Amino acid sequence: MERLYGQISHSKPRPPSPIRALPAVVLEDLYRLFNPASPDNPFRTPALRWRNFLIFLLLLHLGLRRSEAALLPADAVKDDFDSTTGEVRCWLNVDETSYEEDEDSRYDAPGLKTAHSRRQIPVSAEVVKVYDTVVQELWVFFGWTEASVMPRHYARA
Repeated sequence: MERLYGQISHSKPRPPSPIRALPAVVLEDLYRLFNPASPDNPFRTPALRWRNFLIFLLLLHLGLRRSEAALLPADAVKDDFDSTTGEVRCWLNVDETSYEEDEDSRYDAPGLKTAHSRRQIPVSAEVVKVYDTVVQELWVFFGWTEASVMPRHYARA
């Protein structure tokens, strides 16, 4: 008997596999918290609520790293008419910003992880709608009137 079963050993229990995606319950809670109309949203002003909702969508839907999201200029989402499909296509360029004249003074300055991080990412209609709300309605036209000296696209919150 010992000769037959002596080579069999009890295997150690395997550790649970790592979570590769956020569970649906967590995503629902995050959507509820970041929704600009939610009473549970912790941010005070509508501009902050919409901005943070946009950042949440960019990180979740496009898979941006936080340093890549911090690099994005206000005009990051581009669009053009696609004559083959007859639709307007929107995309986002992930690249070093050309608007920074001085060196970023933050201790942990945002940047691309590698040279291969430069890429174009298609943007969904949901993200474009939130982006338009943030950039056009909350920031660009904030405080602008017909009597303003500066052009409408320079007026910022």
